[in-house]
Amino acid sequence: MAHQGKQVKRRPRRRSQKKRQPGWKTFLVVVRDILPIPALIFGAVATTVALLGISHDGPAVQQDTYLRQNGTTTAGTVAMVDEEERHTKHSTYVVFTPYVEYDLNGEEVVTELDRYSVIDEPGRYRKGDTVTVMIAPTVHDESDIGIRSDAARAGLERDLRNDIILVAISGPVFIFGASYVVTAVVRSRLRNRRRA
Repeated sequence: MAHQGKQVKRRPRRRSQKKRQPGWKTFLVVVRDILPIPALIFGAVATTVALLGISHDGPAVQQDTYLRQNGTTTAGTVAMVDEEERHTKHSTYVVFTPYVEYDLNGEEVVTELDRYSVIDEPGRYRKGDTVTVMIAPTVHDESDIGIRSDAARAGLERDLRNDIILVAISGPVFIFGASYVVTAVVRSRLRNRRRA
């Protein structure tokens, strides 16, 4: 008689499942591989814009302070307000620049004060309004003339403050993006040398 062997039941093979990375690890990979390039571009552009703003708004605040401390004052009149519409990629805005008429050494003078320009504030300056004009001890150009008002001063300080805040935000973003790009380039070159 033939002996029948015992039938061995085989366990079904389990398909190997790839281990899923935790959510935070996936997030870190995205940050490491995708975020640095946009960060580098945004940081570079925003920092450049902010530094240009500081180079304009910083001296404007300093000159206004100098005129308040050392200049003389006289009554002046807003002779006209220039309205200039400007366009950016995402918005349109209007810049209002006052032209002030005042007496300088017995002569009526009209000066454009672009340092006191405002954006989208049509009511700040109106033709015919009376303003207090500050005049430096020695007048060389329009920078030696200013408007003495709390609103004008607050506007100058606000512009400078916004520039500084933008640098404080965009600067670290730029450094983050630039450091990653430089590190990636160096590592890539080292790998290529090892393969050669």
